[in-house]
Amino acid sequence: MTNACVGKTVIVSEAGWPSDGGCNGNAVASYQDQEVAITAIYEATNGQVTFFSFGDDAWKNPDGPERHFGILLPSLWLYIKTWVGCARLF
Repeated sequence: MTNACVGKTVIVSEAGWPSDGGCNGNAVASYQDQEVAITAIYEATNGQVTFFSFGDDAWKNPDGPERHFGILLPSLWLYIKTWVGCARLF
């Protein structure tokens, strides 16, 4: 994308990884894999990314990963702090 938009700032408008809801081949929906994915995405984009979403969406279908994209995990506070510019959320 950066090569296609020379001279422009590229911001990934939606990214994420589920913390639960099963597997899709080698893609595992777990807290550990979510942390790895979110960290890698954040670092690869130099923080120019919006993660979907802050908390899990309990109103979505309980079957599968769609309701488990919330990133409100203690291990990800570093990134949350960076986004909101606060010292601690809790």
